[in-house]
Amino acid sequence: MENRGHDQTLSSPAWQSIIQSSAWLTGMYAITHPSQPNYVSMIAGSTLNCKDNNYCSTNETTIIDLLNRAGVSWKSYQENYKPLPTMTSPNCNDAMELSNGLYVRRHNPFMFSAAVRNNTTECQKIVNADQLAIDLANQELPQFSFYTPNIKNDAHDTDLIYAGNYLKNWLNIHLNDPTFMRGTLLIVTFDEDESNPGQTNHIPALMWGTDYLYSAVTIPGKFNLYSLPKLLEENWGLEYRKFTMSVEDKTAQGEEEHTTAQEREQNTTAQGGSAQRPLRVGPPLTPEQQLQQAMDVIRNTIVNHPELVSAQELEQLVALHDDGNKNK
Repeated sequence: MENRGHDQTLSSPAWQSIIQSSAWLTGMYAITHPSQPNYVSMIAGSTLNCKDNNYCSTNETTIIDLLNRAGVSWKSYQENYKPLPTMTSPNCNDAMELSNGLYVRRHNPFMFSAAVRNNTTECQKIVNADQLAIDLANQELPQFSFYTPNIKNDAHDTDLIYAGNYLKNWLNIHLNDPTFMRGTLLIVTFDEDESNPGQTNHIPALMWGTDYLYSAVTIPGKFNLYSLPKLLEENWGLEYRKFTMSVEDKTAQGEEEHTTAQEREQNTTAQGGSAQRPLRVGPPLTPEQQLQQAMDVIRNTIVNHPELVSAQELEQLVALHDDGNKNK
């Protein structure tokens, strides 16, 4: 989704039912402005010096390469995208815009990778979003899916009401599809806020899973878009990519500084924040494992970050614990 801040979305009437159905990340941040470097960061763990919405490309390793090496299937589903007709040579449509501007290349980070664009097999994994319904019907959903709405549905050229209605319809279809939700963690994030004076790039991010822990709960802590490729690395045990969680981006100032992960964590903490943490997801858990995992998170939060838990939230957590024990 596009160009809306955390507080604005949280207060939007059109988003209330969406928020209540999800796990809401209260501390998610974009990396920079404008859109394209934020999309790049979701697959590269860095903006890789892509600083604007002009044509960007890289030969650097991205999460796509790591998924391929590990044998993890993936697809990029793009609304209003039109692949080129040839199937005997790379058929990635590298146009900046398609379908009267409804599709834009800058919102499809997979086009950023030369290793994808120059490979016929890889190009065939970038598809029009209509393919998602076909893949679900054939039970051929890849292990990792990246879905981009067009620039009306994502709020870029519209507003939160329009985008909220679109997303509610999309969620009603897919959250009730057992094939889609089997072992699935769904994350919806915005790319950046509105870039108005005084804003901090604090963005909305929501999650849905197959258990109740991802329904009408809030997840405290500080994350950013670099947490997404880190999630993929940890979930599938991918080889470590040196840029992921190891780059202090300075794109707003026009420079990029490479540091070690330890240095970056120290620098971020010294500046008054917490180091950006990876989101975590594992294979499907039994109800007992889910409860134990939840209790571990609750215990660690209360012990290590008591300032993040209000009295009301503590009462809710205790009630969750009591309900869980009753159901054992």
